[in-house]
Amino acid sequence: MGRFGVSQLIAWAAPGLALLALGCAPALAQSSLDEDFKDGTLDLNTWCPCQINLHDSPYYFTVNPDDPNDRMLSIPVDGHSLGGNQCRRKAPDYECGTPGIAAKMNVGAQRSESPKVVEKLGPSFFAARLGVSSVAEGGNPYCTDEVMKRARAAKEEGECFERQELRLQEDKAPPAGERYVYDIRFRMPAKVEDYAHSIRWVIAQWKQEPVSKKYGMEFGDKWGPSPFLAERYDDGVLHVTVQDEHCRCLVASAPHPIGKSFDWTSGPAKECISTHPAHDGQSCSSTLKLKFGKNPVLQSPAGRFVDMKYIVQAGRDSVSQIDIFQNGRFIVSVSGKIGYDVDPLAKPITKFKIGHYRDYVPFDYVMDIDSIKIGKERPGSKP
Repeated sequence: MGRFGVSQLIAWAAPGLALLALGCAPALAQSSLDEDFKDGTLDLNTWCPCQINLHDSPYYFTVNPDDPNDRMLSIPVDGHSLGGNQCRRKAPDYECGTPGIAAKMNVGAQRSESPKVVEKLGPSFFAARLGVSSVAEGGNPYCTDEVMKRARAAKEEGECFERQELRLQEDKAPPAGERYVYDIRFRMPAKVEDYAHSIRWVIAQWKQEPVSKKYGMEFGDKWGPSPFLAERYDDGVLHVTVQDEHCRCLVASAPHPIGKSFDWTSGPAKECISTHPAHDGQSCSSTLKLKFGKNPVLQSPAGRFVDMKYIVQAGRDSVSQIDIFQNGRFIVSVSGKIGYDVDPLAKPITKFKIGHYRDYVPFDYVMDIDSIKIGKERPGSKP
């Protein structure tokens, strides 16, 4: 069952042909990726493990207790991931190579430094509802001087967070302006020790690359864009956010064990917080419009598998749209200006990553992924 005693995560939600009126998600026209990890291997032509600690905390495969011939991908997060993990793409420390290169890579070798972009986790949506300061405002109670010393000693990102993420290889990344379907079946730990400090925890994220150079000119070379779509697990609560440039909006959530419930009423996005460097954590207004299904409250993946389907299109030149389903049930459609302005001289791609990216906590967890499927949306099947 793997050294953490936990199995399986993201499994593939088989797409059906039913329409939104029947409560089911649209189907794919074609699949560019159909990954069920059944044979217990990771295709390094598809996936880049550059932000996984392959030496001290590697991904592994777990037997499906219901099918001894099936395997699940398990991604742990523990103290070995403290300090983050840079993705090095230049020789001699190239970490995102072909299977042959990856197999020969000396993971424990001394690595050259590369320019660091500060990728901020941003504020939590639960802190205010619990009457506590967010990590962004009040600091992480677990981030002591000793912990920071360890984070810097790792010689990675040097920050008080943990990162264990797989990313798609760049040549597999879909174009950002076209509608692609992402089906993910996964499971999170049954218990999370801290559900009251709103520790920020991203478990899947989508980004546009490259964004406009104007942001670097305004905020400096170390500024990095937030994901335009993120699946999060702060306080052990599954929730989803969508970014309208510097305004991040909560668009779906499972119930918080001790927090107030959200008002899921169709119309302009209401739960929005700024990620602008000068207004971080303040309320903001967004162009985003939300249309909810009949029962838009997410089910928790704590100790059980859920199927999440995202139909994803980002862009600011025209109205873009993201549609979200869980277990075949329509949750919400998000439309408006999604993401950031992109480089007008480039064709932006969608960078997709899955795993753990969170503020440091001294607790070890495993995300189990059963399957991931990515493909272009079938014409005429929009909600």
